[in-house]
Amino acid sequence: MCRYRGDHEILLALNGAFPDSIDEIRQQFADILPPSAIRVFHPLPNVNSLNDSREAQREASAMAWEAFLASLDPDVVHVSSLFEGLSDDAVTSIGAYGFGRHLTAVTLYDLIPLINQERYLSNSVIDRWYRRKVENILRADLLLSISESSRREGLEYLHFSESQIVNISTAADPQFQHVALSQSDKVALRERHGINRPFIMYTGGIDYRKNIEGLIEAYALLPARFRKKYALAVVCTCHEADRNRLLQLARDTGLRDNDLVLTGFVPEDDLISLYSSCRLFVFPSWHEGFGLPALEAMWCGAPVIGSNRSSLPEVIGWDEATFDPFDSQSIADKLKATLRDTTFTKALVDHGRSQCRKFSWEWTARRALRAIEQLWSETPARAMVALSPRKPRLAYVSPIPPARSGIAEYSAELIPELAQFYQLDLIVPDGFDISKMEQQLRNKVNAIREVSQFVADHDHYDRVLYHFGNSEHHMHMFDLLTYIPGVVVLHDFYLSGILSYWEHHLKAEHIWSHALYNTHGYQGLAAMMRPGGIDEAVWTYPSNRQVIEDADGIIVHSENSLRLARKWIGESCANQFALIPHLRVPEAALSSEEARKRLGFTPNDLVICSFGLMAATKHNRAILDAWLKSNASSKTTVHLVFVGQRADGAYGAAIDKVIARSGKASRIRVTGWTDSTDFKDYLRAADIAIQLRTLSRGETSGTVLDCMNFGLPTIINANGAMADIPDDCVVKLDDEFTQADLVAAIDRLVASPEVRKTLGQRGRKLIESAHDPAHCASLYKDAIERLSWKAQLNPMHLAARIRSKFDADLSDMDLRLLAERLDWNAAGPNTDGRILINVPCPKRLRGQETWRCDQLMRALKDLVDSVDGPGIEPIYWCEDLQVFRYARRLMLSLLGLPLDLLADDVVPFRIGDVLLDLREDDRSAQHDQGLAEVRRRVTLLYCSLSSSVPARGTQPAELTKEVRTVSEQLKVAGWHPM
Repeated sequence: MCRYRGDHEILLALNGAFPDSIDEIRQQFADILPPSAIRVFHPLPNVNSLNDSREAQREASAMAWEAFLASLDPDVVHVSSLFEGLSDDAVTSIGAYGFGRHLTAVTLYDLIPLINQERYLSNSVIDRWYRRKVENILRADLLLSISESSRREGLEYLHFSESQIVNISTAADPQFQHVALSQSDKVALRERHGINRPFIMYTGGIDYRKNIEGLIEAYALLPARFRKKYALAVVCTCHEADRNRLLQLARDTGLRDNDLVLTGFVPEDDLISLYSSCRLFVFPSWHEGFGLPALEAMWCGAPVIGSNRSSLPEVIGWDEATFDPFDSQSIADKLKATLRDTTFTKALVDHGRSQCRKFSWEWTARRALRAIEQLWSETPARAMVALSPRKPRLAYVSPIPPARSGIAEYSAELIPELAQFYQLDLIVPDGFDISKMEQQLRNKVNAIREVSQFVADHDHYDRVLYHFGNSEHHMHMFDLLTYIPGVVVLHDFYLSGILSYWEHHLKAEHIWSHALYNTHGYQGLAAMMRPGGIDEAVWTYPSNRQVIEDADGIIVHSENSLRLARKWIGESCANQFALIPHLRVPEAALSSEEARKRLGFTPNDLVICSFGLMAATKHNRAILDAWLKSNASSKTTVHLVFVGQRADGAYGAAIDKVIARSGKASRIRVTGWTDSTDFKDYLRAADIAIQLRTLSRGETSGTVLDCMNFGLPTIINANGAMADIPDDCVVKLDDEFTQADLVAAIDRLVASPEVRKTLGQRGRKLIESAHDPAHCASLYKDAIERLSWKAQLNPMHLAARIRSKFDADLSDMDLRLLAERLDWNAAGPNTDGRILINVPCPKRLRGQETWRCDQLMRALKDLVDSVDGPGIEPIYWCEDLQVFRYARRLMLSLLGLPLDLLADDVVPFRIGDVLLDLREDDRSAQHDQGLAEVRRRVTLLYCSLSSSVPARGTQPAELTKEVRTVSEQLKVAGWHPM
């Protein structure tokens, strides 16, 4: 199926309970699938169904299994073998826990135990296990039967519809081909397996339905000359009790000691040779799902006869080659007819050659893919969550008016609309004065609760929504989000400003340093330590990964924020983000003349406004200089107004000085902070708006949307999110515009009322269509539900759900193992990979020659200076605890940073990690074993250097080059550093 997948993406989900098979499977698929397409699930140990005392652990593993599959976000899951886990730790389950939106197809081999319950389900443990699997298969959407016979069983006993079961058949592996053996080779083969003469062959296992007893009885009915010439060889594993029973049956039917040979297990090469050299292959089973040994024998050139029941007529394909398995004489007659008639034998061989070619893995794979494609194309998309008869209860965590925050104003507009979908409780900081809130807003929420109350009973909420920004209004949310995850509206992509202020001015120990490291690795920390590096790091590094990882999902308002996320977090974060336009409540068409009058303007004045807090990032000085240079400023009726808080420090002082010396100060205003009424009056009074930005922090300019909402023709530059505003709705300058460009834009709009009118109308129309509050609230609801549904698959949420269901039956050790396995299973949003460098243990490194240690340190330092993001992580093997740890203190020492800044935590290996192994000649066997276990557990790319550090005389750049080469190769293959 993988070879013929076409444009489909196929992932393989393996079971970590069978570690020996993982390397083999990866090797077999190395040229077919990328390494990242092979995922490993890790259940709790000892969850086989024969272990009655582990029921809770078994169910917890099944829940984790379904969540693991759902986290891969498949369209269809194909379960290749459902009836597993009786005596081993295979975990299979379908749709029992409500995680998946995907469709499920199951390979149906047979229903033999269900049809023959007295024989196969008399044991209560086996009966309970099997019936649970039947319950699971009934929740499947499609069955892929391996024969028409098993398809009919599914129709009759599972009551699936005709269209829900497709016969995909099966095939023999390509190594089953005729082997030409010399006479001496045939003799040697027979002697190896205790066969003293030419033989009739059976293989396929010892079981009641296999009808070996009937075959022995039929063989005993053959004339003596045939028995003397041909032995009966039963070629398969045979336990002692079965061996004794069958040999006794042979004696009871009058057979000699060497007539019946029970070979026991034979290796595959000998099995093929036995197929190729037998006089006749006979398959007497009265119930099979397919009957693969008969097909294998035909491929090897054996004459084949078999039962005329269940699927075997399909496989053999010739009525003349079949017999009644319940009639020993019928079997004997067919044996005799074949042994005495060489013409019939040749006809069987010739028929077999053509019949076996009707079965191929390519045909089976293509048939299965077509059936799955049809299932997917004809099935309506499933909802992520079931519809509830009540509104979900949502905790809304955000600043709120009268807080001086654009996000507070935004929430005041969103809450009334979002309350249409949720019972909305507003979460405010402890001590918040509710009396200062507008009554109209208070009426729209279900309750107003302080953070401490929320923490006490947060589990009563169905959803949590946080509004994060880069200001002091959000400081309490960082710890709260870690403790109580929710969907985050990330208004400012960069959070470095508030985190830096928190650490350096409010003395919160290492809070920004940790954020720098988590998002940007050692490179971010190194940048902060350089002279003047704090300001540079604030402006360069968003420092927001912890918020993104703690969140159930992220909502942003612009494509620019998504671009920043891909740049700083990685391509894989896309599924965790949702884009929703920044809403704006349409403004009633109130009189601009009344607003002008209140603000002291005459009807003949032309008012140009720039809205928002004044700062160098808003280009206020550039606006002032351009206005003074423009022809418009020479007109006594043209005014310039900065509607917002005056800039602090030297920047604000310089603006004041220019205004004072301009000779036009009477027509230039700086309003300072304005309340909502005055702010809207200026929007109504203005004729033109100028909203410029530089060094965007990933935020959406709400003031630009305000201007467009009020129908103002607006001049912007293509910075950050403003670059995505349609060109025909604004006057858009280049991001790095010139003064001449801005002067020309001002004069053009002042001179042309028609252009102003057209732009104003287009801008307002865009706001009314794309930024309508009701529409945006509906998008919020969809995003919150989608992201929250995905978040339930995250390890923390999943562990809480499993614990709530099975806590009484899970020991502390179970819970620890569960947390570990869920962490291993997590596909997670950040799986773009790191380069982990397996360095010597720091204790051992200090004992090496100084030059060797120095060379490694210089190489690591060079990597920090040259690789973006948190992609380079030295790690080491801790002999004491037998785990891998981060070599963080080694790196902190190298960079001259406080050693208490980071701890050498245990490494949680992730899908996509790259491990560069600096092999040590004298490292322990436990180290190698630990490395092998990690390589089985996660999909990583492994490469090694020939020694632990570069040899004497080599340049440290060689280590750097090795890692860079790996990184570049992976980028070409679609891998991106975190």
